[in-house]
Amino acid sequence: MRIFRTTQPAFQPVPFEEIKFDPTQRDGVVRILIGLQSVYGNESLWLQIQQLLENHFQQFGDQGFGRPGMSAWTILVLALIKHSLRCNYDLLLTLANYHKQLRFVLGHGDFEPGGEYKRTTVIQNVNLLTPELIEEINLLIVKHGQQVAGHQEGDQLKTRCDSFVVETDVHYPTDLNLLYDCIRTLIRECKKRNLKGWRQSHHWLKKIRKLFFSVRTAQLANRRLDQVQAYLKACDQILERASASWDRLREKKKIKAKKHQQIQGFLKFGRLLSRQADRRILQGETIPADEKIYSVFEPHTRWIQKGKAGKPVELGVPVCIVEDQHQFVLTYRVMWQEEDVHVAIPILEETKKLFPDLFSCSFDKGFHNPPNQEKLREMVPEVTLPKKGKLTKKEQERETTEAFKIARKQHPAVESAINHLEHRGLNRVYSYGSDGFKRTVALAVLCANCCRLGSLVRNKELQRLSKPLVRPKAA
Repeated sequence: MRIFRTTQPAFQPVPFEEIKFDPTQRDGVVRILIGLQSVYGNESLWLQIQQLLENHFQQFGDQGFGRPGMSAWTILVLALIKHSLRCNYDLLLTLANYHKQLRFVLGHGDFEPGGEYKRTTVIQNVNLLTPELIEEINLLIVKHGQQVAGHQEGDQLKTRCDSFVVETDVHYPTDLNLLYDCIRTLIRECKKRNLKGWRQSHHWLKKIRKLFFSVRTAQLANRRLDQVQAYLKACDQILERASASWDRLREKKKIKAKKHQQIQGFLKFGRLLSRQADRRILQGETIPADEKIYSVFEPHTRWIQKGKAGKPVELGVPVCIVEDQHQFVLTYRVMWQEEDVHVAIPILEETKKLFPDLFSCSFDKGFHNPPNQEKLREMVPEVTLPKKGKLTKKEQERETTEAFKIARKQHPAVESAINHLEHRGLNRVYSYGSDGFKRTVALAVLCANCCRLGSLVRNKELQRLSKPLVRPKAA
């Protein structure tokens, strides 16, 4: 049983819409709560978000039966707070149980007994939000935020588009250390299930570790080929033994399909990395870039070289965003295997579909190719996409117009939005798998937009408080 939000909380002296926040505070929690209070004050928007959450959580059980679970509103608020502060679940649990204003927003009173949350409950429920649900809520909040910023229907919407790399939680990859990751994981999983034939797993792990360190610490020129052969041979033996053990377990139907698929992934990566190490070190071949993997735990990780100062190589996944002139992130796209030139048209089509009043969009040179130049000009009235290389006379005239120059000068402001997202959890993603990565990106975008909405409301309140009082003239 799950409800949206407690309508009559016990011992709560102040309703949510009447909670007073200090506008001078610059804390991320306060900005999120002010933004959510603005959403709560818009009745039609509030009902739409409530309906979205209720429809989503209906799949997790009957609303009228079972033990009362965490409310849908609580799940959304705690997810936003976590990404606003980039905190772990322990700090989030402390805030949920002891932060006074946050507990008022969650629907608890000062002296309500039994209103504390448990760590496992928070972790399991916050991860129930899906990227699709978060995107729908984000769209509603962005449109509301644009109205708060003064954007009227029919006004021109000016946007900026850029991409950046969101790092995954991985170490520097080589075929030897990635193979060691596979082997130690398989040994640990086999030992955990007490499979037959793994009594000496601790000894095998020590042996593999010793062989790995002997080949890892040696330089390539001084590396002994017999040590590499011994390491690869030991790894192949562990892979074959693990494959046979898990196949027997699968035949007896004592393993879930998801776990079996995960183990098969480690076996597949282990065999691939063993062959690549043999080809590279023993046979002297060069491994093509499209055959390489950069993490066995986060296989979606990419090797990206953009030539940035201080960051010759970035390990992660690029994300493309579109920001408007009110500093709201309208749309985003996770570029699993795409480059900038591949996403320029799709992301602008999606933005145009969601926001029909889109008037202009600026890009950098990384998005340029001749088809993009032609197609983008057909989609929106003004497109600022500089060309790479030498310009023709017609292109020089286009790029020297006043509107083009202004848009080019304003385009670097999108880096502020990127920095804002990195402070909301996209500096490095610690969630597991591609689903966790996409959910983290969606929550960070929603959190950034809620923070922006809270900043607009807070700034208006500060302006109101800073106005001098006008005293009536004496008669």
